[in-house]
Amino acid sequence: MPDIATDNLNRSARRWAIVLVCATFPLIWVGGLVTTYGAGMAVPDWPSTFGYNLFLYPLSTWILGPFDLFVEHGHRLFAALVGVFTIMLLVAIYRSPSQQRLRGLALVALAGVILQGLLGGARVLFDERALATIHACTAPLFFALVVGLASMTSPFWKKPLGDLPRDRRAPDKLAGIAQAATLATGLVFLQIVLGALLRHLPVTARPGTFGVLVQFHLMMAALLTLFLAVLTVRILGRRDLPRSLKRPAAVISLVIVCQLLLGGASWVSRYGWPFGLADHGLFAGYTVQAQAMIPSLIITAHVAFGSLLLGLLVWLTSRSWRLCQAYKLPLALPTMSLVIGGASCQGGMA
Repeated sequence: MPDIATDNLNRSARRWAIVLVCATFPLIWVGGLVTTYGAGMAVPDWPSTFGYNLFLYPLSTWILGPFDLFVEHGHRLFAALVGVFTIMLLVAIYRSPSQQRLRGLALVALAGVILQGLLGGARVLFDERALATIHACTAPLFFALVVGLASMTSPFWKKPLGDLPRDRRAPDKLAGIAQAATLATGLVFLQIVLGALLRHLPVTARPGTFGVLVQFHLMMAALLTLFLAVLTVRILGRRDLPRSLKRPAAVISLVIVCQLLLGGASWVSRYGWPFGLADHGLFAGYTVQAQAMIPSLIITAHVAFGSLLLGLLVWLTSRSWRLCQAYKLPLALPTMSLVIGGASCQGGMA
């Protein structure tokens, strides 16, 4: 096969990976809006919609109907589109001679999107809150997977050192950065699970369960903020590190700030001002409004940005490990010493 044709096939796999990433993130946003509005049972049947084929449901009824129906049916259509994009990525990877190593991951992605669809359908058929929680936890995992596929189909993956000679000395403590990024990715997913448990907590739960989950969620947020701040500052402050690591670190820093602001705004939107601030004249006029548009968008944005942070960390982690591989550094999983606060992380990257 001519080189030009091969390059076109490689670029096709790269394009479909990017398209899939760009489609999956808003799908997570819409899925979060379904939960925020309590619209999970707005359509009581599956895979049909009120007896209609999913794709033949009357457009006027969908667009002009109740908002919860609009969100839930739109979520289903969006999910079907993401499924089609996943199939197209799988086909593109199988056709690309240089992407054969990714065929297994592409098959996992297809299995993942099918599993997500089945979980969503089972949640409707059985009206089971536990299935909704699992569905909310596996969606960010699928997003992380497709971000990883996009990273592995990029030109960086083929030539991580650019034009630098392979015998050039590796940046100091590069393996420590890769380990810390891996650990941060796992901690962010744990935080997403805690958030999903909070959002899907049944009304029959014990009174103290909510308080315990909130405390764990806040403590994990504080730990993650410190850990990620040290990690990103160390990456951005190192002159010997390539831009391929500094770019994701810079975006992660911005998303952390946004996520903290969205977290605080989400609490105020749903539960009012904390720490007795509602007693002061400046805040006394605020009233919590259930399912109001702006508060719902804020809460949903907090959920979506959690998945975005997970995807960005997968981007950073995959690139750092690829650089370690290019420099032929010994690869190892994160050690428990990296868990001990910012000091350990700082020491591993100083």
